[in-house]
Amino acid sequence: MKEDQNDIKQALLDVRKSQRLLVGFYQIMLPIIESISDSLNCKFHYWSPSNHSKTPQGNANPLRRWGWDFSPLNDAIFLFVNQSAQRNIANDDEWSLVIRLQTDSGISESFEFEKKDWDPFHLSYPPEKSETSLELIAYRPTKTMIENWAWWNIYAETDFPPTTGEVINGYEGVKAFCFSVNVENLLEEESFKKSIAMFKEKLELNGFINKNSNISLCE
Repeated sequence: MKEDQNDIKQALLDVRKSQRLLVGFYQIMLPIIESISDSLNCKFHYWSPSNHSKTPQGNANPLRRWGWDFSPLNDAIFLFVNQSAQRNIANDDEWSLVIRLQTDSGISESFEFEKKDWDPFHLSYPPEKSETSLELIAYRPTKTMIENWAWWNIYAETDFPPTTGEVINGYEGVKAFCFSVNVENLLEEESFKKSIAMFKEKLELNGFINKNSNISLCE
């Protein structure tokens, strides 16, 4: 009985520590995400958890919601568009950027393969074998699209591109590719600049931007 009580005390201590660690982590990562979008001359458009609903609003009963709904940034996407982009028009000379914050690759993979009520303490990939990364995903229409929430539809109706960088075809012929960066490589200024430069180079090589395009990038 005493051992059980000690286990409970340790578990609650871990909870208190994790709350502080998570907030400190977000205080580091959110400015990094904003810096990436600024360096690519993009403006914020929308955000959402990748695998479940957002935390319920005040008039919604939270007591029967899935526990993951209260951890919205464990795997979340942040959608950015060109400075001149409009919500309902996606022009074929524009591109959009999704930055996916993946705090634990093991958790993210579990959403694909496990049932809804899976035990978060017994996953296929323990934290020691998981990674924390940012995925920079670029989308470019091949034709002008006019529809409600055009840029969101492009993201939502297109599969996540492979992290190996291949260009895929998505919603309404949209082209998309992913550039994955380990968070460890974004915490120092020089490595941050190098990662952004590599992503810009891939944008040009994949035809998302070119010298004659009116898509402008901040240096």
